[in-house]
Amino acid sequence: MNNNPTDHNFLIGIDLGTTNTVVNYINLKNNDQEIKTFAIPQITEFNEYKSLESLPSFIFLPQSSDDKEKLSLPWDNSIEYAVGSFAAKNSATLPQQVIFSAKSWLSQNIVNRKSDILPWSRADGGEKISPLKAATLMFDHISKAWDNQFAQNNDKNNQFAKQFIVVTVPASFDAIARELTMEAALELNLDITIQEEPLAAFYSWLFKNENSWREQIEVGDTVLICDIGGGTSDFTLIKASENNESKELELERLAVGNHLLLGGDNMDFATAYTAAAKFQKEQNVNLNQQQISGLIHACRMNKEQLLSRTSSSIDNNNSAKLTVLGAGSSLIGGSIFVEINRNEIINIILNGFFPECELHDEPQKRTSAGLKTFGLSYESDPAISKHLAHFIKNHCHSDEEMPNKILFNGGVTNSELVRSRITQLLMKWTNNNEICVLNDENPNMAVAHGAVGYALVKNGSKNLKVKAGSSHAYYIGIESSMPAIPGFAPPMNGVCIVPIGMEEGSNSDINVDGLGLLLGEESHFNLYSSTERTSDTFGDIVENIDNFNDETFTAMPTLKAFLPKNENSSNDATLVPIKLHSELLESGTLYLSCINTLEEEQNYQLEFELRGDKEKFSASTNNNVEEEQGNDTTIPSFNGTLSYEDFIDNV
Repeated sequence: MNNNPTDHNFLIGIDLGTTNTVVNYINLKNNDQEIKTFAIPQITEFNEYKSLESLPSFIFLPQSSDDKEKLSLPWDNSIEYAVGSFAAKNSATLPQQVIFSAKSWLSQNIVNRKSDILPWSRADGGEKISPLKAATLMFDHISKAWDNQFAQNNDKNNQFAKQFIVVTVPASFDAIARELTMEAALELNLDITIQEEPLAAFYSWLFKNENSWREQIEVGDTVLICDIGGGTSDFTLIKASENNESKELELERLAVGNHLLLGGDNMDFATAYTAAAKFQKEQNVNLNQQQISGLIHACRMNKEQLLSRTSSSIDNNNSAKLTVLGAGSSLIGGSIFVEINRNEIINIILNGFFPECELHDEPQKRTSAGLKTFGLSYESDPAISKHLAHFIKNHCHSDEEMPNKILFNGGVTNSELVRSRITQLLMKWTNNNEICVLNDENPNMAVAHGAVGYALVKNGSKNLKVKAGSSHAYYIGIESSMPAIPGFAPPMNGVCIVPIGMEEGSNSDINVDGLGLLLGEESHFNLYSSTERTSDTFGDIVENIDNFNDETFTAMPTLKAFLPKNENSSNDATLVPIKLHSELLESGTLYLSCINTLEEEQNYQLEFELRGDKEKFSASTNNNVEEEQGNDTTIPSFNGTLSYEDFIDNV
């Protein structure tokens, strides 16, 4: 596939959101060069479809052939899955047939993301699909909708798969989640480029202010990008500095926050359960789960109106009527409702999710119950303001590093109340009453718009580059050599093999002396990632990395392998001296080379054992792998290079 952005008719940007997906594009053959929104055809009701500016990231799984026959689109009279508006509308009434938050599941390393686990709550024995397939279905719907509009006359040059496509993901997505996103696209022969959502939002602002942004951002400024969407919250810092040679203003991404499963969806749940309590108190009605699901959807709609920038009232009385279908013999066919006013919403949202706090305040870590339902790794503390304080405190170590400008993104930040609360907190934390808000009138569309802007940078049409590299630092575990002690495992140190900011397409030797690679015996490799260790560089050692309990490091799935010894070796196991070399490809894939310092031409053709299974698979000389199904983890091939491109296959 050709992913050169200069060889296409269109540049396409996809904001593959947790709640909504937006597609923007630019037609390179047109002279106007206007970035446009692609209105996506999608089913809205049985036997009905419309083209809408956003595609809800929901998937409906029909149970019967009759349902499938009622689900038709211009390119297919009977579809297997309904993506978009119809699925979102039915998520409340048919929760066991609707998949949502698939993007969040794609980032969860506690589950096998290639296993059929969604809808997570489904217990009726009906169909389930994997998070990976859910992502593929989103891409498939967009691809077919595009071809139906732009390539109907068999114009292959306009086909979706022929275009340069930028897909955005949370900045906090680790390498595995990024690889899985790319793999979902590759299932449809789509060659995509990954960009971070906050950076895309910043590119959007840059392009909308192309002639004035240098007047709004000066040398020494630090921009906080505060991205609060439906399912996640993402924080990013960008620094403006002067190039030593050209004296031009440069922009560089300094830091990203941890992956927070905390956003507008949490606020909808909070509002719904407050309303459910009012049903019980005022009408002595205990809502069942289906009614609460419907209430959540109603709260989402009314929350956006009550908190919108321009709305000061609803029905002229600052309240909204929340209606749910009745249940029980006395309410069959009827409905019940309660009213929730704007002040109640403000109290829930501002005081519950954006409470006043100090810069030193930390998110609360509650003690978990011994038994709990298995699911997404939601944040235990809903206070987004405390998570933001933690991010700023950990990445800004002086007054000069503190943010003095802020760019909001995500649907939650449409609310002037939310924007004002965050800005006021930032003023307090930084002792700066002149925090400048960089204005973007349409944050819901900014990420897709900026993704196209980034594509224009890649094809050389624009020169607005924001320097950014790896958003995570990566570490390989090195076991210490020490005498055996009963009940005490040798400490594991971490060696930095990719520092934060390492440019894609670059490589480096790792200067650590005294490393050995074990041959002739099963061994394991521990990988760790961090978004907080901004000062570490190649070869830096973190002692006792497993002892960090403050979430500084995230342990990646362990790699298990049997490395065959040299034929000339008489020992059962041999430790050979090695040096390390890391490479970060343009795709974001990380390679770690283990080079025998005694025989540098020596390559290791290895056979890896899958965790939880005694079956093995071979890795050929070009790192291709025969996949085994139904296993927890696939281990990477090894051919002079220890790759973790392949080990994510069955995570």
